[in-house]
Amino acid sequence: MTSLKIQIQHEPKRHKEGLGAPDFIIRNNGNIIGYIEVKKIEQNLDDTLKSPQIEKYKQLSNNILLTNNIEFIWIKNGNLNLREVLVFKTDLEKNNTKIDNAKSSKVVSILNEFFKTPVEKIASTEKLASLLAKRTKILKDLVEQHLDLYLSLKKQNTLVGTYSIIKENIYNNKLKVSEFADSIAQTITYGFFLAKLNNTSNLRIDFDNIKKFIPNNFALIQDILKLIDNIASSREYDSIRWILEELIDIVNNIDSKTIFEQFSFTQNVKSKDNNTKDPYLYFYEDFLAKYDKSLRKNKGVYYTPHSVVNFIVSSLNKILKYNFGLENSFANREEVTVLDFATGTGTFLLEVIKCILKEIPKQTGKQKDYINDHILKNIYGFEYLMAPYAVAHLKLCQFLKKVCDFKFENEHLRLQIFLTNTLDVTLISNQEGFKAFFPAISEENKLVNEIKNKPILVILGNPPYNAESKNNNNYILNLMKSYKTIDNTQLNEKNIVSLNDDYVKFIRFSEHKIEIADEGLLGIITNNGYLDNITFRGMRYHLLKTFDEIYIFNLHGNLRKKEKTDDGSTDENIFDIQTGVAIAIFIKYKEKSKQNKLANVYYKSIKGSREEKYSFLDKNTIFSIDAEKLQCKPPNYLFIKKDLKIEDVYSKGVSLEDIFIEYIAGIETQKDKIAINFTKEELLSKLNDLAYLDEQTARDKYDLKKDSRDWKLPIVQRFLKSTNIYAKYVKKIAYRPFDNRFIYYTENKGIVTSQDIK
Repeated sequence: MTSLKIQIQHEPKRHKEGLGAPDFIIRNNGNIIGYIEVKKIEQNLDDTLKSPQIEKYKQLSNNILLTNNIEFIWIKNGNLNLREVLVFKTDLEKNNTKIDNAKSSKVVSILNEFFKTPVEKIASTEKLASLLAKRTKILKDLVEQHLDLYLSLKKQNTLVGTYSIIKENIYNNKLKVSEFADSIAQTITYGFFLAKLNNTSNLRIDFDNIKKFIPNNFALIQDILKLIDNIASSREYDSIRWILEELIDIVNNIDSKTIFEQFSFTQNVKSKDNNTKDPYLYFYEDFLAKYDKSLRKNKGVYYTPHSVVNFIVSSLNKILKYNFGLENSFANREEVTVLDFATGTGTFLLEVIKCILKEIPKQTGKQKDYINDHILKNIYGFEYLMAPYAVAHLKLCQFLKKVCDFKFENEHLRLQIFLTNTLDVTLISNQEGFKAFFPAISEENKLVNEIKNKPILVILGNPPYNAESKNNNNYILNLMKSYKTIDNTQLNEKNIVSLNDDYVKFIRFSEHKIEIADEGLLGIITNNGYLDNITFRGMRYHLLKTFDEIYIFNLHGNLRKKEKTDDGSTDENIFDIQTGVAIAIFIKYKEKSKQNKLANVYYKSIKGSREEKYSFLDKNTIFSIDAEKLQCKPPNYLFIKKDLKIEDVYSKGVSLEDIFIEYIAGIETQKDKIAINFTKEELLSKLNDLAYLDEQTARDKYDLKKDSRDWKLPIVQRFLKSTNIYAKYVKKIAYRPFDNRFIYYTENKGIVTSQDIK
């Protein structure tokens, strides 16, 4: 049996909220085996057992000792295992208090069992993802607290400087402290994991040696891990250091042989959709599910099913061969450049690389040359979020390393995946300051702007869907003007929120690059709203003018529309979202003989269960599908199949614009149940009540679970109080035809979110 080498590390209290470290962290032979939490003698330990602090520690350790120095509780695997009281509190007040030998023996036994708890090796990726995620979440919270404190006090340190530099130079001053903390925490965690992957010496990783296990081609992680030196040596980071030690302890306890086999690209493990698993993607999804389930929705991070990726990449590969006459398709290193404009974890680029390697198998002896001269020079990726960016580098490097025996022999050999906002071409204003903090990423920034201005033959990917887009820089807004006109005639749309969605801007970015190159391919999966929404008619017309052929594979799945299949069963979405989606492939030829004044549009509707859609995509490419040619007629140029005879009859009717003198959106409240009532008295009574309730009670009573961008309960309550809820502000409103009610209406918006009236 291995002898015990117990180390007891004392962690002083720093957080009232219970986010700090346990009082004592116990190690055996360098590995963390448990926590000891010590309370005051008068503390009731039954209350402590129910506290958020102990609940948090139970998530991090299966071996916890809780004591107030007279009572000892051993928590094993989340449950109370053993408990003993040396002496009761009342006995302490007596003279000559004696401790019962049986009780002291029991306490000694508890301590022995606690200290002898073995360290379990981590042998499954699911467990590894869970252990890392829980600690990364705490790291994120601690970094956020540290920054909030230092920024409020206007104090400077390395972490504050890092936040300021990244916020200004990569995120154009649109990066919240919480977002930065999230990015840094995830990137550090993946940096530790990368170090373990590259540690072939079995040397225990620590703060001092971790950087030597990070390859030179991982610029971002190298730069970020410079923070570790500062955190390890400076007392101002005491509140953060302990959780970093926990993360390092986790990676040191990985059963390397077993875990790395599960990360193998050659094991052919099948996923739920019966495709060969991308082990890094599935690990990251497991990690995200434990780390922060809401992150995917908030950031538009939905990873593309393999069936979709394979369909798009295979189709583009064949188009290059048969339509563009490029014999080796993606493997043509003289002609082909590829960009994934929203790389995520590199799923699309991995499939492109597989296509290239299939054309140039190992036995040709040319794979190394093609990796050096093509994959590492002509295959590009842009990603906005740090963690997916790091995972993409990690995954693709491991793929080339393990499958192709390729070695990144010097620091100049690197993947052309960049941390950048695809839709922004603004140059870094403070290049010298940025370079001082992040020399490698500073160099990346210069390179990425060159790529944004060079011709690209193939653009592909799954862009983010976000109607409340924050990408409003001059570059993309100027490009978007083209989607708001037809033949230079302004369309004057009133409700253009959907037209400003991020996915539309990514399409416009791609179209513009292909326009400049005068040829190219675009293969994407996006929200399908642009196919038939009247607001997008300018966009559709512009796409028809730019491209020669457009293929639409409508996968439907709009849960709000409650779409049905032909047999009446529910049509399912291929993602866990409510918005319908479609695959689109756009082709622009340089050859005059293949050009069209307006593109030929081919359409295929694909409905059914999620599995049926996966199966259809797995079995087909663009060349095997019998798509129907559409007649994209003015004024709407629809990208869906529609009975145009009925539309012709409809268009002969009288337009509402001809009937009504004024066209206005009218009043919008977003909360009719608050702003509108049948009687004046009921309305005033309700608003008086709402204004003076505390926020949570008001939410519960009036079912106000979620605020919107334009309607926030605390602001509404302050507004109502400021008006004294006067009866003079109650006005009659024609709520619906022949349905007159009352609304609380002032010159300011207040509880009304839109006042488009005349």
